[in-house]
Amino acid sequence: MALAIHSIGEAERARVYEEALASVRLERLELDEQAKALYQRYIEGELTLAEVGSAIDELDDLEFVPISENGRRQSNGL
Repeated sequence: MALAIHSIGEAERARVYEEALASVRLERLELDEQAKALYQRYIEGELTLAEVGSAIDELDDLEFVPISENGRRQSNGL
């Protein structure tokens, strides 16, 4: 069951972000500035965690598109 955006406080949302950041860093990766900005909006209560995840998926779709056999980027329909 999803929690309403304001059912948890800013401190709890910040903890969720810190845990996500730690998980990413365990994989020897780092969040880019766009992802950090999305999480900041989550911490401030502007976005839900689901909205952050969807927005990051959209960023990934734009950045990581398939390469065709001739080495050119294929359109991903966006």
